[in-house]
Amino acid sequence: MEIIFNPMGFLEHTAIWVKGEVLHGKVMTLLGMVLLLCCFFIWRNGNELLKGMLIPILLVVLITVGFGTMLMTTRPKHLQKLVIASRTNQREVFEKERARAFKNQNAYSKYYIAWAIVLMGGLIFFFLTNRLYCKGLALGILFLAISALIIDTLMHERSKTYYHAIETMN
Repeated sequence: MEIIFNPMGFLEHTAIWVKGEVLHGKVMTLLGMVLLLCCFFIWRNGNELLKGMLIPILLVVLITVGFGTMLMTTRPKHLQKLVIASRTNQREVFEKERARAFKNQNAYSKYYIAWAIVLMGGLIFFFLTNRLYCKGLALGILFLAISALIIDTLMHERSKTYYHAIETMN
């Protein structure tokens, strides 16, 4: 007796994942805009410590606004593509998405290692320097690494939930 594959459950899980990704993108974009406003006031302030933090904070703005916008635009398109493709070959679409989710799921450990190295570099730089601008730069690097770790952890948890839902369907 052959088990009949039901793609509707798979597409429902994907829609839930996409909804979470889009919300995450909106929050990231909003936070990036708030940080951009903060950068304007830091630039106007003139404090050396704060000016040192400006470049890393601008990188956080670039990451949050860029990646947040990307999440809001590409994830719904991805879902739409899956819905259209599943009309012709449901099982193949499911297997490809499962493989993509598995690959995505396993990539986060590399991101954690990279951001932990950046974090350690920022800490070392902070303690090795005496200039206020350089201390600010080091603090900005720490802010960048911590922000990226938070973003990746939230995305990893959603990815884990999605992958687990797909995996249990098989």
